[in-house]
Amino acid sequence: MASLQQQYRKRLQKEFVQLEKSQPRGIKISLIDDNLHLWQAVIPGPEDSPYKGGSFTAIIQIPEDYPLKPPTINFDTASIPYHLNVNQRLGQVCLGFLSEDNWSPTGTSMEMIINALFSLLARPEPENSMDHELLNQYTHFRINYNAKAQESVKNKN
Repeated sequence: MASLQQQYRKRLQKEFVQLEKSQPRGIKISLIDDNLHLWQAVIPGPEDSPYKGGSFTAIIQIPEDYPLKPPTINFDTASIPYHLNVNQRLGQVCLGFLSEDNWSPTGTSMEMIINALFSLLARPEPENSMDHELLNQYTHFRINYNAKAQESVKNKN
């Protein structure tokens, strides 16, 4: 069992180093308290979104048995974007493929997860909404939704 844990850790270390160097889409990755299972990602707002010009900090908790189980992602409460896939009080992120039911350890990497988090800002997933009110705003009052999303950027910078 220990050798399996070592393999998981080695893979995660390799993925971290690669992401730290490449900074996909301008996302800066760092460890929190030198803990390989606790990452911080500083995500710039995508140019083609209401979050343009913003910067959002996500905390990624990676289980010891990653890649067999998915990480959990929360935006830092100081930088929660107004977004239908983000719990507005706790910052929890809902990405469909990160749920226990949909998770597939084969072919999934932390780079894919980080890129999906960035993409989520530009293209919300209505089917994975965390908040019925925000979903209603997004679906029926998109102009108001986008204005509130832009306001969330101004309030965080």
